[in-house]
Amino acid sequence: MVKINKHNVRFFLNKQPDTRYEEPNPLNSLHFSNNVRLLEECRDMYDKLREFREKALRSINYTLGRQWEDRIIDPDGEYHGQTIKEEEYIKRQGHVPLKYNIMNKSKKSIVGLFRQNRQEPVAIARERDEQKLGEMMTIALQYAYNTNNIYELNARLLEACWATGLFARSIYFRHISERQMSDVYVQNENPFMLFFNSDVQDAMMRDITTIGAIRDMNIDELISAFAKSESDAKALLEEYDYISRNKESFLYAFDKDRNTKGTDFYVSSDPSKCRVFEVWRLESEKCYYCHDRANGTECYRPISERIAIEQENARRKAEMVSLGYSEDNANLIEYEWFVRRFWYVRYLTPMGRCIREMESPFEHGGHPFTIGAYPMLNGEISSPAEELIDIQRGINRRISQIDFLIQNSAKGVLMCPIDAVPDGMSMRQFAKEYTRNGSVLFYKAKQGVQIPTQVKSNSVSAGEMEVIKLYMQLNDEISGVHSALRGERPTSGTPSSRYAQEAQNSSINIEDFIGWFNTNIRMSDTKMMNVIQQYYDDERYIPIAGKNFSEEAKWYTPDKIRNSSFDLNIIEATSTPAYRMALENTLMKALELGAMDFKTYLEASASPFADSLLEIIKKNEKNAIEEQQQQLENAQ
Repeated sequence: MVKINKHNVRFFLNKQPDTRYEEPNPLNSLHFSNNVRLLEECRDMYDKLREFREKALRSINYTLGRQWEDRIIDPDGEYHGQTIKEEEYIKRQGHVPLKYNIMNKSKKSIVGLFRQNRQEPVAIARERDEQKLGEMMTIALQYAYNTNNIYELNARLLEACWATGLFARSIYFRHISERQMSDVYVQNENPFMLFFNSDVQDAMMRDITTIGAIRDMNIDELISAFAKSESDAKALLEEYDYISRNKESFLYAFDKDRNTKGTDFYVSSDPSKCRVFEVWRLESEKCYYCHDRANGTECYRPISERIAIEQENARRKAEMVSLGYSEDNANLIEYEWFVRRFWYVRYLTPMGRCIREMESPFEHGGHPFTIGAYPMLNGEISSPAEELIDIQRGINRRISQIDFLIQNSAKGVLMCPIDAVPDGMSMRQFAKEYTRNGSVLFYKAKQGVQIPTQVKSNSVSAGEMEVIKLYMQLNDEISGVHSALRGERPTSGTPSSRYAQEAQNSSINIEDFIGWFNTNIRMSDTKMMNVIQQYYDDERYIPIAGKNFSEEAKWYTPDKIRNSSFDLNIIEATSTPAYRMALENTLMKALELGAMDFKTYLEASASPFADSLLEIIKKNEKNAIEEQQQQLENAQ
């Protein structure tokens, strides 16, 4: 038997055609009821993720500075158990809810470190003789990186993972109107609009059997995506006849409650949007795994075709006997009972109608999503931001307490006996003259009269500030973002080697989180590589700038790529300052030792002036050759 892989899977799969929207009738009522039941199961999965969404929303609120949003029991409530936001309770007491956002500071440091150490995918051909094809695939991957702005998407996704602990990205191949072509399309998924089976426990999320996303789109986008004829468009308009025809959104721009507050599974928060559920499910069917030795093909065939297979084998045996050979020489169709598992996608309306369904169109045989959960310990998820919330609350409480003490303490109050007011001067005049700059009060002191004294109080003890410093130190230790990692100036007398070592050691605490994120990036890039390998079916020139690739590798040849297998590695990008510095040091040493000439140095150098100098040298060499030829012609 031939082993199934992504290159020969198309011979195995007898894909079902893309079904379009049809009005239900008694003949397909069972199919309709199954879709309604599937939609109910998806709603149940979405509801079971409510606790995750609440924790994620709380972490996001604290990261973005909304740090008094937690609800507490209202002591002045009209009924038992009435709750109120901490911010409202503080304002009710006449105070200002102060905060000092250190969580956002830690998040920016981690994202900045990730941007500084930018990495890029490199495809490596498994066959040694096909390394040139690996370079060709690497160029195609970097082209997809540039067209989809994946470096920016990675930074934003890291920010979301830091707050929620969930990695969610999808990769499709679709028509892009802005570029007037079909190409790889990469998008970060909103974790508040996803659902999947709640019994996942595998650290790599390989036990997902159902996964889907809620898609909100206006009526024009809906018809463009799912209608293939006028009848399809009419049916979709009838299905969503309750949607407002106003093309402008009813929501406020950048509304934080768009997908969180009062969200219903079936109805979009924007009345002008049509809600569609994209549901991918791992299904199975009984079939026969067939290997036709006559033409060397392999495929899956339904159980009902067993008689047809046996009749075809009998015909081949009889044909071989009629030619004077033994029936054992006939090339038969070998088959065995088999249970095939495959991913199937359905696009459902809130009413349970299926407007499109198909088996997975990808040759990798899976769904387009890449899902990861951190740390997935005993089936639980916990974001790095969640660990800092208590420290953030402690700092905010101390700052508010200090502000309260300052507001309610004496601030240079003048204690003045009534007898100390000079004769002929009112108390108001005395207070005004006392606070005026350069004023002098003359009065005749009476025996036993106290002079005016000023009262000041030390409202904030040194211990309060020490507690805040302790909280700041705990935040650095837990988050792993130390002063050296943030690039803060070291103390006087600190050796450079020691500071560099501190900066390197300070990133150890976040290596686990960054490593998990890079693993998910590599899994996502592997799917992107498979999509490119499948759908790039015409030869194209990919103009990737840089000296690391040959001109030959920039011509993408699909026939060669499809017959090759690749592994994917994530390496440090060559555009980082550290890589350029190491390259320049190596080239400079080689130039000093005479291992290369200056022209070769300029061709390999990444310095900004290298290209311009190289062009000048080539121009001078060309002029010199032309002068020599002219002199030779004159001499002849």
